[in-house]
Amino acid sequence: MGIIQEPFILAITNAWPPKAFGHGVFFKQLLESYDNLIILGPNNNPTNDKRYYPVYNHIESHNRNSLYKIKSLAESLWKPIMCLIKSHWRPSLTIASQIIPSGIACLIIKIIFRIPYVVVVHGEELTIFKTNRNKARFWTAKIILKYSRAVICNSVSTRGIVEAYYSKRQTKSVIIHPGVLASERFIDQALVENRKKTLRPGWITVMMAGRLSEKRKGFSQGIRAFAEATKTHPKTQLLIAGPGDLTQLTELTTELGLSDKVQFTGMLPRSEILACFAACDIFMLPNQVLENGDHEGFGIVFLEANLFGKPTIGGNSGGVPDAIADGVSGLLVDSNNINSIAAALKKLFADQNLRNRIGFEAFNRVISEFTSEQTAKKFKDLIISLK
Repeated sequence: MGIIQEPFILAITNAWPPKAFGHGVFFKQLLESYDNLIILGPNNNPTNDKRYYPVYNHIESHNRNSLYKIKSLAESLWKPIMCLIKSHWRPSLTIASQIIPSGIACLIIKIIFRIPYVVVVHGEELTIFKTNRNKARFWTAKIILKYSRAVICNSVSTRGIVEAYYSKRQTKSVIIHPGVLASERFIDQALVENRKKTLRPGWITVMMAGRLSEKRKGFSQGIRAFAEATKTHPKTQLLIAGPGDLTQLTELTTELGLSDKVQFTGMLPRSEILACFAACDIFMLPNQVLENGDHEGFGIVFLEANLFGKPTIGGNSGGVPDAIADGVSGLLVDSNNINSIAAALKKLFADQNLRNRIGFEAFNRVISEFTSEQTAKKFKDLIISLK
């Protein structure tokens, strides 16, 4: 049997290389082992990736005026088209990292050059677009998904939203889960010991992590639930890692009398985040669905905790039920109910054997089903099948 040739594809993104978290990381995982492609994106970040061509200015700037943003958006649409014209590239497919703006660019390329395209969707943007304030984006997304060759969804929930509201039969919706880099579990033990030195020895440590500004993560709910659970299990502590304004959360911990039990680390390098996973006993992030539809599209952070053999607690909404197998790799809770979250914490606090069993099964599950290598292979298989 001969070697199957990878089709030549053109990837369009608004962030490369991606940050340490977020949508860009998933897109990078998809493309990781695909060689026959060119990546077009902004020129704000240096990279050694030989597949990458920086062609337009970065558009995600919250400190620029509206005119700049409009100019940048226009540039992100027409510059990929000009690259095709000038270079004479003729890819078999284009792939968009998000619906807007890169999905618009792919749609225009399809109209001009008759090149089909694939779109990656993440979940939360789809529900936000459905709200009354985003009707223009909703219809734009509906058109982009309708005429795409395939839609890559990060979870069962995301595929359900696509098929219910955007494109029922016109496109091929495929689930490819984000994965973890299995080698990250081999970390410097000195970093783990240094983190443990900041914690009370012998106490059970609960960890939360993410952007503190993202309300859907449920940080305040988690703190309130921890306050309830620690009443009956006093030798417990909470470690919260991530960037963002600490004011409201520190005020809440003070109000609940938890100042001596909660540690905020702020923004940490990747190596130290991994050390926090290794040092904790339980990972919790009681994600919620907000009024504007914003929700957790998948929840890679739960798998990262599982990689270190830690049981997880997450909200039973969005794509998190894909990331957490209830009773196997963690516990799913009603994140709108403080008592539900607290009950899960108490259950794990009270039973070390349960924590160990879930942690062991969680590790085996993530290694067998959710590695970044598997994510990249599923992407490559999909692209080859679309030839």
